[in-house]
Amino acid sequence: AFERALSMDSTYLSARINQGNLEFMDGDSERAVRAYRAALEVLERQGRGESDLAGKIMLNLAASQHKSEEFNEAQASFARAKELVPEDSSRLSHLFSSDTGMGRASEVVSFTSPFFIEEADDAE
Repeated sequence: AFERALSMDSTYLSARINQGNLEFMDGDSERAVRAYRAALEVLERQGRGESDLAGKIMLNLAASQHKSEEFNEAQASFARAKELVPEDSSRLSHLFSSDTGMGRASEVVSFTSPFFIEEADDAE
């Protein structure tokens, strides 16, 4: 359903983000990373790259990158998310809290519920 919606409107953020969330939950973190990056690109083009929505997408992106073992990218995404949505960032702080700045790879399994976006969130 999300792919069909995106074929009609590639800037439809709810569909793009939630497609990434489904990919994440299905275990395809690489496809999730692509979907989240595409959503962030749309937000940037709309001048909303500093929004709370962008921060939540960055958290989802950080979790997906961590799961894909893209640890440096995950750390950078998490740091950016902390700037944008510090309260929400606590959901992932356990992944980035060791002495090296990264938690154990297996800990990402505990982040099974990414931020889903509803229409009202999309219009922020």
